[in-house]
Amino acid sequence: MNRIFIASIVAIVAYFMLAPLVLPHEGKLDSYGCHYDHEHNNYHCHKGAFKGASFKSKIEMIRQLKLQFLNLGRPWPYDDVAEEDITSSDKQIH
Repeated sequence: MNRIFIASIVAIVAYFMLAPLVLPHEGKLDSYGCHYDHEHNNYHCHKGAFKGASFKSKIEMIRQLKLQFLNLGRPWPYDDVAEEDITSSDKQIH
């Protein structure tokens, strides 16, 4: 009985210590459901229209999103975005 109890405690502690290392994390997401990943050097989305997609930059994703709106005949609902790539200097911690 004592061994089972100790083994259970060790398993529970190991789970809580290792789970954050193994489970995927989203980092801080922007209003599009995406973020810039400095480790992989790309901008990728966890939610929204491009869930699961990766781009070279946030500007590239916005260009493709805007193209989809225009191809569907819908007005672009967002303000204009500056052409400089703001993701390259974005220092988000994930």
